Amino acid sequence: MCDGLGADGWHIVDVSDPYDRPSGREDDILYEGGVIFPVTSNMTPEESGAARTAAVDAAVALPGKVLQDDENGRMLLHGTFKVMYRTCRHCGEAFTQHRPVSQRRRWSWYCSEDHQAEGKRTADRERLRLKRAA
Repeated sequence: MCDGLGADGWHIVDVSDPYDRPSGREDDILYEGGVIFPVTSNMTPEESGAARTAAVDAAVALPGKVLQDDENGRMLLHGTFKVMYRTCRHCGEAFTQHRPVSQRRRWSWYCSEDHQAEGKRTADRERLRLKRAA
């Protein structure tokens, strides 16, 4: 583990066995000239997805603050997650999207990638039809 301070004042860390640590990290996070050492997770992608789903479910179980409620959909703030409830423009079915509060990207209008591709094809056809008519 930590063998003490080196000559330059930084910790000397023995990482010969990364599983010796409870977190499973391979390297300590040390700031040395603005360089951040890599930290790896010992979670598989399936475990990570399950943990994210559990966190979202736990956040949604609490009452949320309404951020938006209009014809474009209903957005609620649940802890550290934003949840958007919308109706698909292709099939008309209600669907839910969620993401962390820190993300600031657009919400989809379609419930699946297939419906999104079909919506794009329809919009392209309409745009070209109007262009030819002009």
